[in-house]
Amino acid sequence: MSPTAFLAELRRRGGVLRLEGDHLRCRAPHGVMTEKVIGYLRRHKAALVALLAAEAATDPDGLRLRTAVTLFDGEIVGDMVGDPT
Repeated sequence: MSPTAFLAELRRRGGVLRLEGDHLRCRAPHGVMTEKVIGYLRRHKAALVALLAAEAATDPDGLRLRTAVTLFDGEIVGDMVGDPT
C-alpha cells in the first residue's frame, strides 16, 4: 500500500496523523493502531513526513488539521474492525 493510500485509509478509520517537528503523532480510535499499522508507520516514516509536509504547505493556517482533530475529539467512534494495511 502506498503512503498516500495508507494515510487515506487511516483517516477513513478515524485516525489523525500529524507532524510535530520531525516526529509523527497519531490519534486514533481504539483498535486502529495495531502492530501492523505501527510497523508501517516506522517503515514509511520518511514518505509520510514528506506527504504531511506537502499537505501543510497547502494549508498554512492548519485549518484542515484542526478540523480533523476537532472531529476526532467530538465523535464517539466505536471499535474498528480490521486494519488499514
